[in-house]
Amino acid sequence: MGEFPVELSVQGEVDGEPRQVTVYAPLQKPISYESARQSDPDLNQMQEYSGTYYSDEVEARYQVAIENGKLVLSSVKLRGVPLYPVIEDLFGGWFGRIRFTRKQQGAVSGIRFNSSRVRHFWLRKLG
Repeated sequence: MGEFPVELSVQGEVDGEPRQVTVYAPLQKPISYESARQSDPDLNQMQEYSGTYYSDEVEARYQVAIENGKLVLSSVKLRGVPLYPVIEDLFGGWFGRIRFTRKQQGAVSGIRFNSSRVRHFWLRKLG
């Protein structure tokens, strides 16, 4: 098999960090990636996420709560699993990723859960 050189081009900087990276590979269109800053939600933002979430599909309830200044996920089988902020509305943990979804008005409406075995599992926020 032959070698296929790949070129990376870094454009712009914000606070010494690259703003965009473009990947150039033979016989492919260039692909650009924008940088994103890690989220660090304050107490008010965490309160937006707090609440009970329900899945009609599997009839399961999950709670998102604030414990010791951090968000945690709980259910019948899970107890206080930490949610680690990645970017705005996206959190991760040993279980996979949780993206909080919002209504057009901006209020949190639910969760989309992804893991190695589950994709786009939807839970709606109650109340």
